[in-house]
This record gives sequence, structure tokens and C-alpha cells, in this order.
Amino acid sequence: MYTMNAVTKRVPRLSWNDIIALVIANPGINFCFPAGVLPHPAKVGFMPPHFSEWKGEKEAWKLLLKNGGRIHVRISKNNSLEVHFDQWDPDQGLINLLNHILKETQFGFLIMVGGLIIADKIINKRRYYNG
Repeated sequence: MYTMNAVTKRVPRLSWNDIIALVIANPGINFCFPAGVLPHPAKVGFMPPHFSEWKGEKEAWKLLLKNGGRIHVRISKNNSLEVHFDQWDPDQGLINLLNHILKETQFGFLIMVGGLIIADKIINKRRYYNG
């Protein structure tokens, strides 16, 4: 977390370019910034996502990347920012949506475990009926 300047009593302004480079270099890590250190995402080209796992945020924003990923920003009720890199933008088609859910969300693990349990039940049921 960035600290306040003791002389001005203000948190220094940051550049979105620096933040984007930081989150791309550190996939899987959520970076948090206090209110006011970055311009609002809408002012620098971010757009609202169609798909976003809701975690109690006031707003969500995304910036599309050329590689098919996105920078995802959540703005909390106290206007602090949480920023992370998603390797797959779920708004960019079914394959990206499935990859995002399975590999980048907390639901992916649960879906995989559920699928394994269902597959096991189907296989065991066939073994039972086939002798």
C-alpha cells in the first residue's frame, strides 16, 4: 500500500501505465490502491465488463489487451481500487469465458471437483450395470 506524503498529507498520484505493467508482470496477484492515487478508469479508456465475479464492489471496469486478456479493476464502496490481470477476458467468447472461470476464479476448482464426482458416479453406475 502506498503511504501518505508527510509534508503534503496526500498520497502520490500514480500512472495507469505503471500499474498495468505491474499487474501483467504479476499474474494472480490483486493490487490495492487507496482512493485518489489513480484517475478513474473510465477517464483512461476502461469500460464496464459484461462478466465479472461480484465481490461487493461499487463498480467494475476492464481494459482489453491485445493478447486476449484484460486488466480488471474493482472500485470498493470507499473508492479504493483493486487491480489484477486476467489472462482470459470472459467477454471475448465462450472459450475465454470457460478458461477464465476454470483457471482464474474461485469457482473453477469447485466446478472441476463437481465434474469429477459426476464422472465417477456415471462410470461406477455403468460398471454396476455391466457386471
